[in-house]
Amino acid sequence: MNKIKYNILIIGLGNLIMSDDGVGIHVIKKLQQENFGERILALEVGTSPLYYLEEISKAAKVIVIDAVKGGEKPGSIYRLTEEDFKSSQNIIRDFHEYSLLNVIKLAREITGLPVNFMVYGIEPKNLNLDQKLSKIVSKSLPNLLKLRTNWADAQSSINQNFTD
Repeated sequence: MNKIKYNILIIGLGNLIMSDDGVGIHVIKKLQQENFGERILALEVGTSPLYYLEEISKAAKVIVIDAVKGGEKPGSIYRLTEEDFKSSQNIIRDFHEYSLLNVIKLAREITGLPVNFMVYGIEPKNLNLDQKLSKIVSKSLPNLLKLRTNWADAQSSINQNFTD
């Protein structure tokens, strides 16, 4: 296994000109204003996760933020684990160029990392051409950002399980 560069890599997926589809990027921009230290990286990935294969393949844990159509009311927050993807291929459809799941699989073939990943998704209301998030999705962002304490717990468990 290669050396871990990031304990946690938080990536935002989406398209900023497609309204709520850009929610992942909006969240990352807020997170980038904080100081996580050098072992946690918040990265705007947009619609091309393959371009970030190197970073993904050096992270112990990947947390993905994206718009997710799961059938709940707009602004609903989902937490999906790797097991969710194994049990149902229809939970999330990938609208981006190269599937994030394929990039993670490729990264694991190269380095054995990431050990795990999870997706935090927000149910979109508007996926039309627009650079602004819908009001209901904007209002759900603070609730998503409160979940950072879960990410800190993940950091602690990673620190206990891996050494440099």
